[in-house]
Amino acid sequence: MPLSGPSGEEGKKLAELIKWGLEDNLKGFVSTTTYDVSTEEFTKQAAEKLLAKRTQIILGPLFTPSVKALEKLARNNGIIMLTLSNNPMLGDESHIYVFGHAPLKQTNRMLGYLFENGHKDFALLLPSNKGSINLKKVYDESIAAKAGNVISSQNYSPDHESIAEAVSKISTAVDEAIESVDAESKPVIIIAEENPELLREIYRAIKLKNLDNKALVVGDGRIDVGFSKPINYLFTGASRELDAKLQERCQTILGISHLSMLQNLAYDLGAVTSTAIGLSYSKETFLNRLKSPVWYNGLSGEVRFNGPLAERKYSIIEHAGNSYRVKDSAVKPPVATK
Repeated sequence: MPLSGPSGEEGKKLAELIKWGLEDNLKGFVSTTTYDVSTEEFTKQAAEKLLAKRTQIILGPLFTPSVKALEKLARNNGIIMLTLSNNPMLGDESHIYVFGHAPLKQTNRMLGYLFENGHKDFALLLPSNKGSINLKKVYDESIAAKAGNVISSQNYSPDHESIAEAVSKISTAVDEAIESVDAESKPVIIIAEENPELLREIYRAIKLKNLDNKALVVGDGRIDVGFSKPINYLFTGASRELDAKLQERCQTILGISHLSMLQNLAYDLGAVTSTAIGLSYSKETFLNRLKSPVWYNGLSGEVRFNGPLAERKYSIIEHAGNSYRVKDSAVKPPVATK
């Protein structure tokens, strides 16, 4: 993991979550060591230590350059590497398994579900940052391809006034869409925020305008955050909830009150690895278990490996009041025939 530099603090948290996932699901015994790969020199030093320790599994290189820098080491020494990168080009069924998730697949999963259920009018509520420019383009093109309408697209700065103004403009567009003679289903408000405090500010503004009843509020797992007043929304995520003890550890040790998708992935990476190790490590047995067709139900959702790449269900979860319900699973059950 990058343990120093711009990504150092997040890297330390991810490394800890990977270790917790390992420990919480381990049946045998493993020895773990964490190395800093934030620079080329640190990565070179890590490679030398990995070789000296006769390492058998490498977990978590986050960025493509780090994976590529360790690729030769893995191939030449029979090491299995499971990376949190989402670059599918890194996959190699003999040595490198890509555990990261593809955000575009997650986005398309939600949009596909919404179109299947007749929703055509969409409002985008996006933060004012560089990433939102590309995200807006993806939504605009995907919605237009299905003959949908973007009835409003609003960006906001991280302050009360900006969020309130953006939500107010969306509220006006939602009211107009509802009153339209062509309206056949609820308009959809798409949220793309992961900061818990900003999400709570957005939910306050949405509740004030009664938008969670007038429209369908949707997003990915990042939008699932506690709010003092019940609010209804849909998100792509997992049916498994964070247990109280793990939640307490995240808060007290890591200072995390709301796990991001990447942090959930890190914990699951450790859990999947220890499950595949079993009582004792054998490379052949480990790979056979890793490539099992059975879905692993983790914090990030249900996952299994399809070749060297992680395959995810991205279930549609409904949060209504204070309860959760799986609305739709990506893998459809077989249709009964007579």
